[in-house]
Amino acid sequence: MNPLLPLFLEETQELIESAGQDLLALEQGQGSTPALLDGIFRHFHTLKGGAALFDFAPMTRLLHAAEDVLDAARQGAVQPGPALVDAMLRCLDDIRSWLPSIADAEALPASAEAQAQRTAALLLPLLDGGAPAMQSIATPASPVRLPPARMLRVPPERVEHMIALAGEAVIARNGLQHLVAGAGREAAAPAFVETLAAQAAALDRLVRDWHDAALRLRLVPVADLFARVPRLVRDLARQLGREVQVHIEGETLEADRDVLETLSEPLMHLVRNALDHGAEDPSARRDAGKPATASLILRARRAGETLVIEVEDDGRGLDTGALRRRAVAGGQVTEAEAAALSDEQAAALVFLPGLSTAASLTTVSGRGVGMDAVRSAAEAAGGRVSIASRPGLGTCVSLSLPMQVSMTRVMIVQAGALRFGVPLDAVRRMVRVPRSRIRALPAGLGGGGAFALGEQILPLVGLADVLGLPAPGVSDDAWVLVVDAEQGTAGLAVEGFGARADVILRPLTGVLAGTPWYLGAALLGDGGVLLVLDVQAVLR
Repeated sequence: MNPLLPLFLEETQELIESAGQDLLALEQGQGSTPALLDGIFRHFHTLKGGAALFDFAPMTRLLHAAEDVLDAARQGAVQPGPALVDAMLRCLDDIRSWLPSIADAEALPASAEAQAQRTAALLLPLLDGGAPAMQSIATPASPVRLPPARMLRVPPERVEHMIALAGEAVIARNGLQHLVAGAGREAAAPAFVETLAAQAAALDRLVRDWHDAALRLRLVPVADLFARVPRLVRDLARQLGREVQVHIEGETLEADRDVLETLSEPLMHLVRNALDHGAEDPSARRDAGKPATASLILRARRAGETLVIEVEDDGRGLDTGALRRRAVAGGQVTEAEAAALSDEQAAALVFLPGLSTAASLTTVSGRGVGMDAVRSAAEAAGGRVSIASRPGLGTCVSLSLPMQVSMTRVMIVQAGALRFGVPLDAVRRMVRVPRSRIRALPAGLGGGGAFALGEQILPLVGLADVLGLPAPGVSDDAWVLVVDAEQGTAGLAVEGFGARADVILRPLTGVLAGTPWYLGAALLGDGGVLLVLDVQAVLR
């Protein structure tokens, strides 16, 4: 293989994505039109240069024809409207479709010549009959020159090996700390124990910095995940006769590359469902007192060690009655079970295999596999999915996954005969509460208990009760972790507090995959396995 080919393929994909984003911004009037045209022209020119380097003649000729149209648009001879954007996106789609053949055979597919000629034919009418553009486009603005980025391309397998070594070092460090603690309890010389503890502390700092630096190599912005959505929404909205505006929030947040790749296809499923099932056509929205243009929000945020991706629309919402009827008809629940479900529980029926509320099968959705696939993908990565919907107002689907395979600082607690980890960033304080100050709540208020902490009355949840463990023995005082969650501040009753530890958090697999109460598992210095709790899920 030509040693330059992998670099060409990677840069070509990046240029296709960048050019596509700029074309959509041009169509929607976002930013300066001259500056956008200049940027799009540079992307196409760079693509043509790469194609010429490898003598991909049909690709070079197609890009040269696109350059002619873009240059005419820069000079004001072609209107930079939807017709130009459609043609340029078609050109980029052709090039993207050739990349697998280039990667496998170092050549364009046999159909590339005819495909390039067909797309080039779409460009000619723009040159022959282009309407005069606005006067402000006639004099393009000078392109902004940015300092070159300092980037080092590293093969992924080297990064993975470095991260794996850092993880092993963390485990070895934990083992050393376990030995230090044991030596302190034995009759070892105090000076030896002190020296050993100092060395362990130095190793602790070194390993922590090493592991953090290694993990940062895999961090990429969430914007990379969201980049495909505006184009998908544009094409689907046209196909379905909808008007949809995409709003993106939190795209600068960084997460592990593998986590974002896991979310890529589920995100596409959610966007398709939002447009096909959620967004109404303009006339129906006006009749409902809504703006004719539907809103689709992509939101990324961090909740402790968890990445939360939300897809929210302001469409018609879920018909929970229809979901109940479909689930009963499919034999997935009985009529009695369906009637006993709350609206929130009924909305979650949409994740059952084969269940869809679509009235008919379309090329977009309706087969009843999309939402089931979303749940399966999230659970396979150690995450979870939830849905909230209000009839006539819209739906929000939340995907929650670990930010990365990371080192997490936890407080070790005991419930029953087992140890669990609680992320320290969720712990506000640890207290011992006399049993006399704990009041039981009636079932109508959710059950459980409540206790006073200063001037606050906080709910109290027993960890053993939530996890279905044997009831703890009754003592005069309750050991309580005061924790913060999305639901607010609450108390988590345990049977004892342990040490704090830095652990490598890994997703659960096998029979534990998808278990709702855990973020993952970790290996302790004494060889034991620690399940790390998801405080949000436990309190829910």
